[in-house]
Amino acid sequence: MNTNEVSKLLGVSPKTVLRWVTQLRLEVERTPLNHYRFSEEDVALLQQVQEQLKNGTPLQSMKIHEKRVRKAKVANKPPKDETKMYDKLVERIEHLERKLSTKADDVVSYQILQHRNEIEELQSVVCQLTQQIETLQTKLEVASQADCFLTFDEAASTEKSKKKPFFSTLFRSSKKEAQTN
Repeated sequence: MNTNEVSKLLGVSPKTVLRWVTQLRLEVERTPLNHYRFSEEDVALLQQVQEQLKNGTPLQSMKIHEKRVRKAKVANKPPKDETKMYDKLVERIEHLERKLSTKADDVVSYQILQHRNEIEELQSVVCQLTQQIETLQTKLEVASQADCFLTFDEAASTEKSKKKPFFSTLFRSSKKEAQTN
């Protein structure tokens, strides 16, 4: 019997049964998981303790009538229930490990997807900036060429105005007007 079964049989709490066992230094068999396993003799002894407590005997001054020799048992194989519990426990641990691995994979996949999106956004920004730079460079080249032509035109117009007499410019403008008409 386990502690809960004994406590129900005696009508006391499981903690009371454990307190009696420890204070009276009863030698009770234990399971591989270190739980108490009470025999019929142990239950009878605990019933005697309960009777003595009802009669008013304090627990500290209580004497146990039987001197018991502790029985050594060699556990060759764990009971089937414990084997089943062990198998279930191993199965649960493996299941939790698989869930944890799946969750970690999902998190890593999500992070990779986020990084990929960020990289694509940065690539589009780089392309836009490259296009803007090329546009500005072409505008700069056109502007510098226009400045060169303007400089040449100004230089040419100043030289022409110096060389030509006033009357020839008047006659030329009238010739050009006659040709256009």
